Amino acid sequence: MKPVPNNYTSHFKDELKEDEKLMWSDISYSDKNSVYAFTNKRIFIKKYKGSEKFKLRTFEIKEIPNIVLIEDDIVGTIKFGGSDPMRENALAWGGKATVIQKFESIKNAQEVYREILNLQYGVVDES
Repeated sequence: MKPVPNNYTSHFKDELKEDEKLMWSDISYSDKNSVYAFTNKRIFIKKYKGSEKFKLRTFEIKEIPNIVLIEDDIVGTIKFGGSDPMRENALAWGGKATVIQKFESIKNAQEVYREILNLQYGVVDES
């Protein structure tokens, strides 16, 4: 997957570490207040509450215990963490019960999922 600039990259530019490269970003098609991204190292989930306030969650890709793809006809959802993809609540990293984090209702979910797995397992795409 080649990095594709879009209207959502600006949401994350201040969050990137020096050695990170933004690989993908997009908005949820079911929740327009959620913007997602991933770099070569981390997952970003940004949820806006009003025009200025937001909640940002980041996770190291290599530390996510389970990544699950759920596809619909046009969009898909990628869930991060937990052992049972059918449950919304599961033991998350650090042993605390919490809601599983996800990229919900995104386009090209299968391609995004594959790229995240490649990064997690150290597979390098030379394209």
